[in-house]
Amino acid sequence: MSNIQVEKSAIYGKVDAKKLSANNTIFKINVDFENSKADYINSKESTQGVNNTLVLIFLNNPSKKRV
Repeated sequence: MSNIQVEKSAIYGKVDAKKLSANNTIFKINVDFENSKADYINSKESTQGVNNTLVLIFLNNPSKKRV
């Protein structure tokens, strides 16, 4: 794990950091309900920042499955 500092960026997928500092950043997280998998943001020690956006992208919708 390392320290991550971002500004005015787009981050896709998994984030592992010791310390996370983000400003004006979009975090895009893929969620796959069928396979019980998802991207994540993991900050071990501290997280700080302002004006960030978290976008969840659902890859499937299991509630529409027929039984």
